[in-house]
Amino acid sequence: MAGIRELVIAARRYQAKGVLSKALVVSGLNQAVSSGTNFVLGVCLVRMLSPSEFGLYGIGFAISLFYAGIGNALFLTQMVVHAPDKSPEERRPYAGRILLLELSFCALTASLGVVMLLAGGLLWDSMARHTMFALSVMAASVAHLLKEFFTGHAYNVRKEPWALSIHCVVAVVTVVLLWAQYRFVGSPDAAIALLVYATAQASGALLGFGVSRLPVFHSLAALIETLREVFCGGKWAGIAGVVCFARIQVYTIVVASLMGPVGVAKLNASRLLVVPATMLTPALGQVAMPRLAGLRQRGEFQLQRLGLAVAFVLLTVAVTYNTILLCGYDMIVNRVWGDKYGGLFALTALWSLYTCLLALRNGMEMIGQILKKFKNLSRINAYSAIISLVATYLLTINHGLPGALVGLIIGEITQLWLIHNMLRQSPAMQRPVAGFFGNPDEN
Repeated sequence: MAGIRELVIAARRYQAKGVLSKALVVSGLNQAVSSGTNFVLGVCLVRMLSPSEFGLYGIGFAISLFYAGIGNALFLTQMVVHAPDKSPEERRPYAGRILLLELSFCALTASLGVVMLLAGGLLWDSMARHTMFALSVMAASVAHLLKEFFTGHAYNVRKEPWALSIHCVVAVVTVVLLWAQYRFVGSPDAAIALLVYATAQASGALLGFGVSRLPVFHSLAALIETLREVFCGGKWAGIAGVVCFARIQVYTIVVASLMGPVGVAKLNASRLLVVPATMLTPALGQVAMPRLAGLRQRGEFQLQRLGLAVAFVLLTVAVTYNTILLCGYDMIVNRVWGDKYGGLFALTALWSLYTCLLALRNGMEMIGQILKKFKNLSRINAYSAIISLVATYLLTINHGLPGALVGLIIGEITQLWLIHNMLRQSPAMQRPVAGFFGNPDEN
């Protein structure tokens, strides 16, 4: 509670400037547009696709999140935590070098993916039949990663309206393409749905590149120096990203292998209802993380209290939303799903509990990233991923889809406990928190 009081006092002190309030309002609008677009797309696809096709779409979408998670850990997160250590005039070229490294990463991985796809098509006829789906997954993965870079860069330089404009373009392109597909061609399949998603994400990335105007021509020596810097924490953050995906998406992996795409479709359909509860998480985190990183650079290590304050706000929103959702479940389900999916109240309740745990974990994990404890976070993610994988597999065999979510929740509780212990052992210096709310160069 002390962290909450400090947050409120400092916010009032800077209310005249309107810096924090404007950032939060724009970030909230941005996240509403971004998550709202994904939510509307999900609802449309639930209604338009068969359960098996919707399950395939969910698998492809999960792969794109996995790819973007690794790329963000290797590049975007490193840029956010290292940028405060740079002089103001060096930050823009530094971001340009990070962008060039990420583009190289995309080109390399996409090329490897195409080679593997061609080789697999020659060896297995079944893979050749899914070439279109595989290409759409690769396109969605690369486009989503690049869009995430430019939105993250916008928050890092305190240009939140850039991120809002990017996601507005994504929303418009998504709606137009989905309407055109349904109006002139018919209901899409999983591959077409992913291509719609990829095109919209690529449109946002192009706008982000245009408004940021980051330089992409740099000397080889400067690129190598930047690569060495980000690799120190990036290798551990990347490992953490892999195991984090394995932990968070363990239900997709296990259910897809044991029950097929239809099982994944049921889980994703029930998860769709709790998506609005998580909308505030990126909005608050994207505003808070660059500012808290600035406090770390100045030696102001009163970060744990602020991180818990952020987690408390996220938890309050999650609990409130999920309570309303479960109380009005029948009415909401009829409007969102129609009559295609039924009998999923237990799954929705388990997803609601998971989102509450996720709110707590996000606030605490953000502080660990700001403190550059990437190695510790990698180990924590590995331990919890192993526990989650074993629990999910065993519980799915014995209890079906609810067991898969219980295993996921067990992994989340494990990670929460381990992160809490890590942060509790970190030294905390008591310093003022004013720099959290101002512009990067004002305080």
